[in-house]
This record gives sequence, C-alpha cells and structure tokens, in this order.
Amino acid sequence: MPTSIGPNDVSSTSRYLVPVITVGIYVYPQVEVLDFAGPFEVFTTANRVNPALTGKTHPSLQIPLSAQDVDTSHRISSSPLPRFNVHLIGQHPHTIHARGGLAITPSYDIHNHPKLDILLISGGHHDPEMNNVEVIEWIKHISSDCQLIASVCTGAFLLAQANVIQSQQVTTHWDDIAELAERFPMLKVNSDVRWVSDSTHSGQTVMTSAGISAGIDMALEIVTKFTNLALAQRTAKQMDYHWLR
Repeated sequence: MPTSIGPNDVSSTSRYLVPVITVGIYVYPQVEVLDFAGPFEVFTTANRVNPALTGKTHPSLQIPLSAQDVDTSHRISSSPLPRFNVHLIGQHPHTIHARGGLAITPSYDIHNHPKLDILLISGGHHDPEMNNVEVIEWIKHISSDCQLIASVCTGAFLLAQANVIQSQQVTTHWDDIAELAERFPMLKVNSDVRWVSDSTHSGQTVMTSAGISAGIDMALEIVTKFTNLALAQRTAKQMDYHWLR
C-alpha cells in the first residue's frame, strides 16, 4: 500500500496526508534514454501540477479538476491525489552510460531500494540483461510485491524472461515485435498500439508500451490509474505533449 507524507512535506494549504506512490525505474548499460527519462518526466511533472502538493488548481492550464477534488477556494476538499516518488534503480550503485553516452547514476541498486508500488523496466540494448541471472531473479521477485509492473520498448523482453508476463496481451518496439513473438510464443504480441494493459496471473496490472516515446503515453495512463484523468491531462499540457490515448 502507498505510504503517506505529512503537512510539513507538502504545501501548507493541504488539509490531509498525501499518499505516496513509489516508482522504481530499472536502468542498465545502453538503456534507451527516453525509455526512462520520458516516464520520469511524466511522474515528476504530475507532482508539480498536483493541487494536493501546490494548494492551487493551476487555472492557466484550463483543465479544472472535478468538484469532488477541489473546492472554490482552490483547496483540497476530499482525499488528496497521491504524489509519485520516482527513483532510478541499477544493478549496481555506480554510474552507467545510456545510449548516446549519457552518464546516469541510479539512486538505488537492486539490493537497497525502497519498497516499490510501481516497477518500470526500460528498454535498450536488452540482450545482456536477458542473460543477467541476478537481475532477472530480482525482477521476478520484486514484481510480486508491486501494484503495477510496466515496461517500455524492449523492456518487455526482461519481463518475459522473468516470467512476469507469460500469456498476456503485450507490445514492444515495432522493430522487435516479431522477435518477441518468436522468443516467447505464448505471449499475445500486439502491433500498431501505443501501449497494452493486462493482468499477471496474480492479478496485478501489467502494462507494456511500444518504442521509446510511447512510454510517455503509457506513463500518463499510469498517472490516470493512480490519480485521475484530469491530473494526467494537466500533466500532458504542462509538458506540451500531445497525448495519444
């Protein structure tokens, strides 16, 4: 279950404890930059425009929340929308290089991260990770404790290798559709979609997106699931992003 933060951690106008959704985004050498940076931007921008954290409705964005969410004084009038705590997680704590040479340092490694509500597996040069027994076992183990498991692009291959997805509706980058279907023939691999949502055999939500920028669309849908459509739309507006839903 999500944790909560108190009044000292949010705007002084907030009336209630704000739930916290902890998101872990797994990154590795030669990870695709937008695969992790796109969802990271979505979740953190959602915090920036969340009235539970700002104490106002950002009327300039012209996307008001429903009357159940805020009252006319722009204060929270029912249970506040949660905030997202987002962390990059690597196999080890040291700096790695994404595609194009971008240096990134994960906040945590797979041995010391906080309890996750959402696990997101990025795509990239995934073949070495497929054979990384420690990482695959970690994905298998940690997924069982998450409310939602997601992948961007070829991150779906790692979920499949860890048996998190076995016969579900899934998708991946258009250039890897055939390979995913061939290597994991029980999966129902969809093409020409931005993202797909299904359930694990344990009943958890599992979402997979197509390539690179599609991870932004999926992350906005995740914001919708954990907050509401209005906040997700507001997030897309703040990002100046045309959300394909």
